[in-house]
Amino acid sequence: MIFWLAGTALSAAVTTLLVMALIRHRDTPHEDAQREVEFYKSQLASVEDDLQQNRLSAVDAEQARREVSRRLLRAHERTTASCSSVGTASRLSTSLACILVILVFLPGSAALYWLIGNPNLPDLSLSERLRAAELAYATRPSQREIVAGRDLNSITTEADPELVRLVGELRTSLAAAEPDLEGLRMLVRSELSIGNFAAAIQAQRDILALLDGEARATDFSQMTDLLVIEAGGYVSPEAEAAIYQALARDPENPAARYYLGLMYAQTGRPDLTVNIWNRLIEDLPPTSPIAADLRLRLPAAAQAAGITNINLPPEPLPRPSSEDIAAAESMSVEDRAEFITGMVESLRNRLDEDGGSAIEWTMLINSQMTIGQYNAARMSYERALEVFADSPDDLQFIMESTDLDPAQ
Repeated sequence: MIFWLAGTALSAAVTTLLVMALIRHRDTPHEDAQREVEFYKSQLASVEDDLQQNRLSAVDAEQARREVSRRLLRAHERTTASCSSVGTASRLSTSLACILVILVFLPGSAALYWLIGNPNLPDLSLSERLRAAELAYATRPSQREIVAGRDLNSITTEADPELVRLVGELRTSLAAAEPDLEGLRMLVRSELSIGNFAAAIQAQRDILALLDGEARATDFSQMTDLLVIEAGGYVSPEAEAAIYQALARDPENPAARYYLGLMYAQTGRPDLTVNIWNRLIEDLPPTSPIAADLRLRLPAAAQAAGITNINLPPEPLPRPSSEDIAAAESMSVEDRAEFITGMVESLRNRLDEDGGSAIEWTMLINSQMTIGQYNAARMSYERALEVFADSPDDLQFIMESTDLDPAQ
């Protein structure tokens, strides 16, 4: 709040100075001509004084008087001309300039800052910001330091005592037997279910040691998950090491890419975060949990980085519930066909009246094709192309995701 008050006051002060400068500039030609008139009047008085003091002869005084009078008349003419020219035209131009400053300069500056500014960032140059980010990256706390500051015992004590007992028995039996990969995977899930993060992480380490060189990218991304959960959402150096192990095995691993972007966001490099997350969200299906999280986090990261060119995919449509599916299965063939047709018609009406996302239009077109409404599907397809004519990404999605053959 203090920032916005200070920014508003500073903008108002600058605008006032600009307006005053414009007003003073309007009066400058007239003031210069008026000073010239006063100067020549004083010269005439000096000539008369020199004549009285015998410093000039009568002939020289008369010649000087004529020359000064001639210049005085020209100065008078310029004064009159400047008053006339500065009058209406100058007042009009000055008024327009003032209006331009007030109506464009102030709102335009505020709008630009609203788009790309961030009042929470310190006033640093780019090189200083990069050095600060490097320092934050190099000096960030370790996993152990972060976990030491969290109260994790309360999570375990709130778990179901019977579940805690069963997990303890599983832990004991695995410790006494030969290393068992499936048993260790079950132990990781079990320890996590009762909030025993340290034990879950140790079990995951045992899995990686057992797999040795055969560990997959998902094994390391699972380790990253556990470390980040234990640290309360913080990506520690230990978690980063697991991220790079996962990416070395699969550069497209979604979880590893997500956590890498999160790490950069936490160490002062939101520009790198946006670069990673922008590509990631394009590769994910709309129903992915990571995509849902990115829809919330990506705009904030983009604002922090001063980046505006992000394209968030539309949210997926809600899927039918198990009750809806069961009700549809209990219908007769005729009732089910009527029910489906009614749903498709309802979707078409809603899109026609209220509009919708490219995903919804694609669903409508494919549904109409499925129930044999080919002409309606063609009309919906053409309508969708009109709706998204200014959105090349949506157009491409519709053309690639519909079953309708444009050549037919």
